[in-house]
Amino acid sequence: MAFLAWRFAYPREEFKAVFEEVVRSAPQKTTWEFRPGKKNWLIVPVRLIEESGPGTRDFNEAIASISRNDQAFCADTAADLEAILISLAEASNHSSEEPTRSPDTPED
Repeated sequence: MAFLAWRFAYPREEFKAVFEEVVRSAPQKTTWEFRPGKKNWLIVPVRLIEESGPGTRDFNEAIASISRNDQAFCADTAADLEAILISLAEASNHSSEEPTRSPDTPED
């Protein structure tokens, strides 16, 4: 079962929109969700959240159950997460690029 969880030392609100857009637009075989929490931020299959119960109380049990009983879904999440990570890398490259100026464009 593939998903991504991480914690920022200093979370930045402007990152949320990037993660939301990437999760919404990356090619996917299953439905994913970006969930920024107080400590951990997640990119996670919606099915895992649904099967975890209220407040993701049974998160680890849901991972074990799905992994044991639905290997096709697990393979789909692995392929999806790869596409999501590629999209995040592309978004990161675009946001870190300096605007280019044509040689004919006068400086301000």
